[in-house]
Order: sequence, then structure tokens, then C-alpha cells
Amino acid sequence: MSRIGISITKEVAFRDNQQEFSNVYYYGNGTGALPGLTDAEALLDQLVALEKTFHSSLVSFVHGRLWKVFSRPTSWSSRASASVRPGRAPVPFP
Repeated sequence: MSRIGISITKEVAFRDNQQEFSNVYYYGNGTGALPGLTDAEALLDQLVALEKTFHSSLVSFVHGRLWKVFSRPTSWSSRASASVRPGRAPVPFP
């Protein structure tokens, strides 16, 4: 089974500075391909909606990324990443 990785980057004020942090999720997908742009954005939106239920209102959601995982996730060198929108910055959240 093929897998995709999703990262949601957030930002919060901490000790007089804006600090970014993120969560990474891995999901199996039977197709072996990245979802299309519309499906990828819908998936990112669903994860952000879920994460907003357990983060403070002081946390801002900055952007999300989605990539195909080519190998085992235990090795950083074994995965390749691509923005949901190839050639562009990660998808920003409103």
C-alpha cells in the first residue's frame, strides 16, 4: 500500500516571538498516487478543522503540505516531498 504524508504548520506567540510548529500525519492510500489538488485541499481543510478543536484560539494555522512517501517513514532520507501545488509555496490557510 502506498502512503502519503501531511504536515500542518501552525504559529503561536511564545516569549515575545512568533514560533512555528507542525504535526505530521501518514495515511495509507490504495492508489499509489497523490490525490488531485481539489482532494488534497479538502483533506488539508478537514485536518485543520479537526486540529482547531484542540488548539488554543491563539494558534494560527499557517500552511499545509502533502507528499507521497516512497519508503519507510523512519528515515528522513527515504522520503521525497512535494507541495500540493508543484512549483509553488505550501498551501496557505485563510
